[in-house]
Amino acid sequence: FQAEDGIRDLVRSRGLGDVYKRQPKIRTDLTSFSTEFPDVINNQTDGNRQYSINKEVSGLSGSWVYDFKDNKLNRYNFDSYSDEINQANFDKYLTVKQDIIENFKRQFGEPTELEFENEIFKDPYVERHWGYDVISAIWRTPEMDFRVQFHFIGSHRDYNFIFSMNFHHAGYEYF
Repeated sequence: FQAEDGIRDLVRSRGLGDVYKRQPKIRTDLTSFSTEFPDVINNQTDGNRQYSINKEVSGLSGSWVYDFKDNKLNRYNFDSYSDEINQANFDKYLTVKQDIIENFKRQFGEPTELEFENEIFKDPYVERHWGYDVISAIWRTPEMDFRVQFHFIGSHRDYNFIFSMNFHHAGYEYF
């Protein structure tokens, strides 16, 4: 379905390619971006700002953040956090991450880097740990680099699942 800001949620038959196609191109100017995504800008005109909007991607609540530098889109990302630490929620995050990676593979080919760290849920209240990386994939294209990650982090009874997608111009120095 079409979300109110034009960003589509993942539907298996369509794939995440639809979400990616509705995302702005890196280096898009602020004027074009504000025309395409008016509810994100909220009538602010400073060219060196971050703009965000809360949306779901594949059933995960999170936030899209768009970072502008010199009136050009420099980078953007989607982050989702959950402190509901259980097998069902771990499986939900893992499934979304795997689906997104498969959809990006269909659109962009195999990732430049793919790391499956630990795809097994370890209950921190049964087996103490500091969290761990679950899965990470990176693609590098001539226009941009992007990363998809799922981490399980925490300590001292404060744990979170973190799902993120990061999009940067090619060669972004902090990627």
